[in-house]
Amino acid sequence: MAVRRLEQIRLVRDLFAKLPAPAHLDDVSLSFDGRNTSKRSGRVAQVLETLVATGLAREDAAGGRARYFVPR
Repeated sequence: MAVRRLEQIRLVRDLFAKLPAPAHLDDVSLSFDGRNTSKRSGRVAQVLETLVATGLAREDAAGGRARYFVPR
């Protein structure tokens, strides 16, 4: 299970490294294949929190809706 979680973190981190602009949680969830369920959105939110907590991503809450990005 831990390996799967690490892979999820890598996938989201790599996705952000390719994005030209900050993205909302919903946009990140929709970028993966399959149904966009509340379970998926919750897991992506956990991954984003982990990335922000470790300094690998940043959160911009301007405009009332959080957007995430990888610092360059």
